[in-house]
Amino acid sequence: MANVLALAEVLRDESAVLDAAVDEALDGRREIELARLRELPQALRRLIVQRLADEVAGRPAPGTARRVGDIVALGDNAALDLPHGIRAVVVGGILSFKRQ
Repeated sequence: MANVLALAEVLRDESAVLDAAVDEALDGRREIELARLRELPQALRRLIVQRLADEVAGRPAPGTARRVGDIVALGDNAALDLPHGIRAVVVGGILSFKRQ
């Protein structure tokens, strides 16, 4: 049981670091430049995409992060329908998420 508790503490600490990295990348916005997203490590891309989709859905939108490859492949003015009634929208190179 002590090992499980120790692992849970490590995971909480790592989660806090990852959340801070997402916060820094988004800088308080609910959108991100697609070019900037493409520059970030894949893991951080997934976390950003998932957070933005979850915020728009108002609840967890599981599976959105798996579509990060499709999202970063979008053009400067494009859209992609995602699970849970979410749409990734790029306008002028800025990625945001909307409800369908």
